[in-house]
Amino acid sequence: MNNQNFSPYQAMTVNLQLYKVMFETSSEAMVITDDQARIVDINPAFCKITGYKKEEVLGKNPKILSSGLQDRHFYQQMWEQINSHHYWQGELWNKRKNGEIFPVWQTINQVISNNTVKHYISVFSDISKFKEAEEKLWKLAHFDSLTGLANRNLLDIKLRQQFANADQKPHYNALLFIDLDDFKRINDSLGHKVGDQFLIQVAQRLKQLFRSDDIIARIGGDEFVVLLNNMADNQRETVDQVSRIAIKLLDSMKLPIEIASHQLHLSCSIGITLFNDDSKNSDQVLKEADTAMYEAKHNGKNNFSFFYDQLQQEADKRLTLEKELYEALQQDQFEVLYQLQFNSNQQIMGCEALIRWRHPEKGLISPADFIPIAEQTGLITDIGEQVLIKACRQWVSWQHAGLHIPHLSINISSRQFIDNDFTEKIKAIIQCTGVDANCITLEITESLLFYHIQSSIEKINQLRELGLRFSIDDFGTGYSSLSYLSRLPIDQLKIDRSFVLNLNKSAPDLAIVDTIIAMAKHLHLEVVAEGVETEVQLQQLQQCGCDCFQGFYFARPQPAQDIFHPLESTS
Repeated sequence: MNNQNFSPYQAMTVNLQLYKVMFETSSEAMVITDDQARIVDINPAFCKITGYKKEEVLGKNPKILSSGLQDRHFYQQMWEQINSHHYWQGELWNKRKNGEIFPVWQTINQVISNNTVKHYISVFSDISKFKEAEEKLWKLAHFDSLTGLANRNLLDIKLRQQFANADQKPHYNALLFIDLDDFKRINDSLGHKVGDQFLIQVAQRLKQLFRSDDIIARIGGDEFVVLLNNMADNQRETVDQVSRIAIKLLDSMKLPIEIASHQLHLSCSIGITLFNDDSKNSDQVLKEADTAMYEAKHNGKNNFSFFYDQLQQEADKRLTLEKELYEALQQDQFEVLYQLQFNSNQQIMGCEALIRWRHPEKGLISPADFIPIAEQTGLITDIGEQVLIKACRQWVSWQHAGLHIPHLSINISSRQFIDNDFTEKIKAIIQCTGVDANCITLEITESLLFYHIQSSIEKINQLRELGLRFSIDDFGTGYSSLSYLSRLPIDQLKIDRSFVLNLNKSAPDLAIVDTIIAMAKHLHLEVVAEGVETEVQLQQLQQCGCDCFQGFYFARPQPAQDIFHPLESTS
């Protein structure tokens, strides 16, 4: 056909027919609205994709498709783009008539005539399948197909993010490299299917142990890595935190796993490195953790090692001491020594039971070296109960031998005291040992009372009904306050040895001791001064009105059989 014989009217008619065919047959949804954004026409693809019939949407705003996943700010920016450029294109989420939310790729055009907006034309396509395929590809690239954990690629991404944000977050991060000990023998003896099931259960165990924001990855056959984010803001505390986590992990891995009627036991070795700045990279920290893991294997497996030498030594010492504490409890290695307390006339007023650990190889270990670890691990509860029973039995033994000790003081740890069963345990110990509860004084710290004041008052009152007395140990070093002290049903204050030590050298310490004694007198409380070592200290304490004294000047801590030879040193 010759263009010269083809009139403009005929050309426009042909174009309109083509547009109509395209509108009706397009696989993309098309929506035409008026200038007020009221729908005036849709194509069949719109009905197919959204589930709406034409008569259900005519005259309505396209907002009926809104999923609610985009906020007001998103739409505000979209309309700013449309009004300034007469066009917008992008990805958003719509909602079908049945409520199903789906992703679309959408364009919106303004139709303008004589500088006036006449219509809006929107075209969108359902990209659900594309998004699903994209998500599958992303999972294949970033997750382990067997366990569902992150793989090396995703771990590397997360590590690079940590290094990029290092300046914003001064907290330490920790990387744990975990290798299953002797895993090869499972594959060799039971086959790879059993081995795979074992790895899946190990992965589940790891998920249960760690926080949701920690990254757990499988980077090799039986090699796992855990990235612990945002630990403490100082190195020492981070070491303690990660050590406790590693110990829990070792204990968890030792529990049997049952697969296909086989009960399998396996341990693991853990290498740990810490970082809190951008001076390293992901390859470096992985290498450090890997090196530390091999050190743990070299040390006998079922173990953990830190990369840094100093931290390694501290962690080794802690782990060794903790293991030995368990053994000490089982093998009854804890001893109780007794230190007498006297009045000004050198008459025996009572004695304090003091725990010591007699290690079979290291000899006598100071409480300062093992009590903090016992507190952190929870072993202090069992150790404290053991000391209570031994001390009460010893008091009964003295009574039967005709040796009179007016009061026996026994230290109670915070973890013991806050135990829900503490009161019942004390009742049981009194009953099984036959001790006179009126002659037992339980020593607790003031910091414990400060944080648990109301529950402490209730518990103390319950035990005082049995006849027990209560003393605040190391008074003056914690949260000394008249407001709580006046409320507590206690019988005694013990002045901390640090104040007594400098009585003849420090005017402030003398003033503090004088104030404590005066305050106690007004509250009708007995006062015991600890750490009395010289005649001068004794005289100054007497001038302040102190009732009772304890220290090397009178007697050292001694075994029960030597208790009535107070001036003899048995240290």
